[in-house]
Order: sequence, then C-alpha cells, then structure tokens
Amino acid sequence: MPMFRTIPFVTLIMFLISCGRSVSPSDMDTAIADSAETEPVVVIHPTFERFIVKGCVPVDSCFGYLNNDTITDAAVLLRDTTVGLGDPAQRPLIVMLGGKGIYTSSVRNDSVVLKEDEGGVYGDPFAGMEIENGELRISHYGGSAWRWSRVAVFRYDTASAHLILRSDVAESFNINEPEKPHETEKRNVGAYGKLTFDQYSVYR
Repeated sequence: MPMFRTIPFVTLIMFLISCGRSVSPSDMDTAIADSAETEPVVVIHPTFERFIVKGCVPVDSCFGYLNNDTITDAAVLLRDTTVGLGDPAQRPLIVMLGGKGIYTSSVRNDSVVLKEDEGGVYGDPFAGMEIENGELRISHYGGSAWRWSRVAVFRYDTASAHLILRSDVAESFNINEPEKPHETEKRNVGAYGKLTFDQYSVYR
C-alpha cells in the first residue's frame, strides 16, 4: 500500500513557520533554555482542517523540501483531545507533500512522537522537528540526572514515493559526570533504507 494517500485537490495558502532544530544531548539543555518561553506557532488556513485527524488539534509544524522539488512540504504534529483529563494522549504526525498551491498527498504516524508524560522528570520529551536537505528529523530528549535523546531521520525515496528511515540514534549521559563519553545506540539498524514512515514506532 502506498505510503502517501492522494487527497482531493484543495486550494491552500502556503504558510511558512520555522521549527526548532534537532540537537544532541550535549547542547540540548542550552537550546531548550533559550526557547523555553517561546510556544510553537501553528497557522491554520480554513481549508487546512481536512488534513487534521478528527478529535485532534495541531500543536507544532515545520516546513521544507522533501521530494526534490521547489514546492514546500509540511509536517504537522497533532494532539488527541478526546482522552480524559490527566491521561496521556497520542500525538499523530502528518507529513504532506506540496503541489502548485495545494497539498497533494499525506501520510500519518501515531507512534513516531512520544506522549507528553514519557519524558521522565524532565517533562515533555518532544524536542522538535525539521525538514532540511530532503530529510525529516524528529528529536526527543528527557530523563533526570541521566539524560537521554533520540533522533529519527527519514528521507524521501523518489522511486517508491515513500519516506524511508535513514537513521535512528539514541544517546544518554549523566549530567553529574560530564567528563564521561555519551553512550550511543543505533536503533532499528536492520531497517535503515527499508522501514517506511508509517510503519515506524519510537517504542521499538
């Protein structure tokens, strides 16, 4: 089944929003401190609602070029509002390819971003996403004295018209032992170049 599903053509105003850059554990604290007072900005055009899953609201977005053209593509993070108060909510991520003034296709993954309560003492583990150089990069960061990060990178494959996992790297370190090297682990190594965006899970 194709990764991207075709949707009805709808005129959509292209809107550009900058999104946070992915960073490694060594400079994550500085990056978060610098942007702690800045809430993600999401601009919604009236016709944009057809891309949003029922019962969800957009909470973050980023834009760039994924499929080797000069038309803006987008990734929009959603939050499920149908769960009860205090319950962890899924955060679906939708990736859309742009056409000439329209978005022509989309793909969704409900398990590529951790829930808000899965970052440990540190809090919300979602640390940002970006589209750059034909790749979608999704970053997580959390922990307490032991800090951890995870960065998954997907690249658009023109031949198959899929977003494919390029790398998935986890790091950890102890903030009380800054002289010690970070521990690095490559996840899903056997799936690099094979696993599609919609099949990926951050829980593996």
